[in-house]
Amino acid sequence: MNKTPVVKLPAAKAATAAVAKPAKAAPGRATAAKSKTGKSAAAPAPTSQSARTSRTKQLILDAAYAAFVAHGFDGANIEAISQAAGVNKTLVYRHFSNKDELFTVVLENAYLKMRAAEKELALDSCQPTDAIVKMIRFTWTYYDTNPDFLSLVATENLCGGRHLGTSARFPAHASQLMQTVEATIGRGMADGSFRKDVNPVQLWVSIAAMCWFYVANRHTLSATFGAEMLTPAHKKERLEHIIDMVLRDLTGEPAPRPAVVQRSRRRRREFA
Repeated sequence: MNKTPVVKLPAAKAATAAVAKPAKAAPGRATAAKSKTGKSAAAPAPTSQSARTSRTKQLILDAAYAAFVAHGFDGANIEAISQAAGVNKTLVYRHFSNKDELFTVVLENAYLKMRAAEKELALDSCQPTDAIVKMIRFTWTYYDTNPDFLSLVATENLCGGRHLGTSARFPAHASQLMQTVEATIGRGMADGSFRKDVNPVQLWVSIAAMCWFYVANRHTLSATFGAEMLTPAHKKERLEHIIDMVLRDLTGEPAPRPAVVQRSRRRRREFA
């Protein structure tokens, strides 16, 4: 009985032959890879070099944002940021020369986000008094809902403002804000809504300060005056108080008052 001779291939050729022809997908079946859990694999990475670069840079910025908010400038470090972004430290330095540059971009983006939201208010289409009220409500709400922004700005003040002071992008956006405030005040003075000697910069600083102080110090205020300081009713009362103070200064007349918010008796403390 004749036997078919067995041809032995070298190991390397055998391995090549084994993988030379991939298995065909079953008709009508999706060919997307799935994990052991049966879920589809993650979306493919960007294919173009520019898309990959943009994606990597954004991953670094997102990780840096979280690190600077949580630990401040001194507490954040590039090693931890690179790990959180899923890239090596060398790649971080390829996009940002040092930690100062990285923080500057994070801070610029945070301000840019707020300025973009302010622009959506379209204050130039409102009556001057309505525009000021709208500006105050926006500022209060933005600070209240974006505590990370307050943390970043507080960190920059601890750094002596050196990052914004050397920023190429920040001055244009600061100018945009002041143009909006000056135009609103100018319209109000022109039509007699506001007194004639309003300083737009002082006005904006006062609005920002009154909104900022309460939000940034809400926990110590609560410890001092009672937990109701953090309730929606008290926050609403505080916002209306700020609006009233600003409009009294601008017009000499009190703002229309909402119904008085009833509060529980405050817990009092005595200080030595």
